[in-house]
Amino acid sequence: MKIAQKYPSLISYSIVILASAVLGAGYWKAVNKAVDKIDVLTTPTEQLSRATKNHYEIIYSQLPESQKDALEKLLVTDNPNLVSDNEWQPLEHAGFVERNFTGKKGIKKELKPLVDRLTKKRKKG
Repeated sequence: MKIAQKYPSLISYSIVILASAVLGAGYWKAVNKAVDKIDVLTTPTEQLSRATKNHYEIIYSQLPESQKDALEKLLVTDNPNLVSDNEWQPLEHAGFVERNFTGKKGIKKELKPLVDRLTKKRKKG
């Protein structure tokens, strides 16, 4: 396990302390670089495997148009409340969307690029 994943706050504090030690006009430039480093260190970069992509592409191709429209609406608005339960439940069962303890959450983060690509491909015809 990477140190950044195990101790993200330690890495963040270290970078901020290092940035604050920089004096003069370069201070804010150093802070911006530090923030960019934090984002890079704490953002998951795992790519979907080819088998997983194929799996979701097949499922997407079998969805009714109303559910594909619902996925597109979710992708554009990022508002799961705009999707009816009749459309949400099959998408959740298929694994495209998720919910947390408060309710509907949206398209799974790791699937957003794939859904975006499939939606664009669908629009092209």
